[in-house]
Amino acid sequence: VNPAIRIGIVGAGEMGQRHAKLVADSNIAVMAGFADPDPSVALNSVFAKVRHYRDHLKLIKAETPDGIIIAAPNAHHVPVAIDCLAAGIPVLLEKPVADSVESGRTLVAEQRKSGVTVLVGHHRRFDPAVDAARRLINDGSIGQLLAVQTTWVTRKPEHYYQVKWRTERSSGGFILINLIHDIDMLRYLCGEIISVYADLDSVGRSLAVADTAAVTLRFQNGILGTVTASDACVSAWGWEQATGENPIVPVTGQGAVRFFGTAGSLDFPTLKLWRDAADGDGTWDRVLASKNITLNRERSALKDQLSHFCALIKNDEQEPRVTVEDGLATLVATTAIMESAEQKRPITIDQIER
Repeated sequence: VNPAIRIGIVGAGEMGQRHAKLVADSNIAVMAGFADPDPSVALNSVFAKVRHYRDHLKLIKAETPDGIIIAAPNAHHVPVAIDCLAAGIPVLLEKPVADSVESGRTLVAEQRKSGVTVLVGHHRRFDPAVDAARRLINDGSIGQLLAVQTTWVTRKPEHYYQVKWRTERSSGGFILINLIHDIDMLRYLCGEIISVYADLDSVGRSLAVADTAAVTLRFQNGILGTVTASDACVSAWGWEQATGENPIVPVTGQGAVRFFGTAGSLDFPTLKLWRDAADGDGTWDRVLASKNITLNRERSALKDQLSHFCALIKNDEQEPRVTVEDGLATLVATTAIMESAEQKRPITIDQIER
């Protein structure tokens, strides 16, 4: 029997706790310890049986884990990751890859220099619905993809923003905390984004960070996209409501994204495919029929991401599903949204220095 892979966790907030539970429930990994400056987090049951360190360097020195999951606040992602690379420890780095494009470029350089594996936690790429949508788009099931419409709208409770760093402009607010997942998913399914035009507002909560966004995207291959997003509105439409991925968000079963092609359309991630009922050309006078694409929903994106990370540590797999460079490209596109809103004009991706 192969020995379990020893995983250290840096950051014991909401995502750190979810990662810790996944490791605890895994049959291939165990927790080597966790680091967080807040002593009260040690009272959380998921951390009850492992040693608590007040900083990540003490964790690294005392435990020498096989891998480290970084789920600290955004501003700590790159400094902690660089320390792990210096110690030769592979990293699963929660998104965003960095809190700024400049620090993201620094991490790219440090990772290339060290040669140590970094997997960026854009975990939706492991979701079976994403695999299915990518296949349906690429095999011509909806013809030529011309447009995509994305909604991520929910209402977070007020106590969510009692965590100070989430209200600071440097955190990027829900744009870098949540919407970046949708931007990464759109890059993965539709191709590279070349320009954005965005408007942001904070009228819902009157905080320093935005709570509502309207975004227009242009992709390299000519696809046009729109995104409506908010974390201050009651809504049935969003990734978590559609998939049940986050256990605290009840499922509504409503789609969050629609892909529009010349031969059909796909509601996603519900995976309802609409096409001409009689295999005609689907013009507006034709009857359309829908087909539900079935999935193995027992798969968990976060669980599969952990399995992939462990395979990378053991060298059973060589290439991270999401590299630092890939994570940086998503950060650049997401940063362009904030830049566009601030400058009140369209921004091309090449204007955001990589």
